[in-house]
Amino acid sequence: YPLCALSPTTKQWYQPQSTWGDKTCHLPHTMLKLVTLALCLGLASMCDISIKNVGQVAFTWHIEYAGSWDYDKTLEAGQHDNYECACVPHDMKILVGEDFYCYHYMNCLDNQDFEVEVTDYAVYINVGHNNVEMCVI
Repeated sequence: YPLCALSPTTKQWYQPQSTWGDKTCHLPHTMLKLVTLALCLGLASMCDISIKNVGQVAFTWHIEYAGSWDYDKTLEAGQHDNYECACVPHDMKILVGEDFYCYHYMNCLDNQDFEVEVTDYAVYINVGHNNVEMCVI
């Protein structure tokens, strides 16, 4: 039997199998508080990613979350950058020139170390030595 049920007539939570006098169900309120707490801690805690230009061509890397928390950094050959971000999914773009970018969806929670190489033919986004994204130019 369920611990709590939603009454179709009163639209309130109750305990259908309660043998005690109080049939009020407090579980949804408690669960709501726990979920809210978990979300706040997840957003408040910070993760860290790094990115390194392992190629010879400079690029700008752009990262954002839900259209905000924008960050841009241009990396020359051999340069690296660290970015502290909320532990949630982000959109990452490697911008090459004025009219081309390579998109990668990633989660800062994974604390990954990215290696990016731009060649005449493609943009390679690697985590460690494993390719996670390739965009043909």
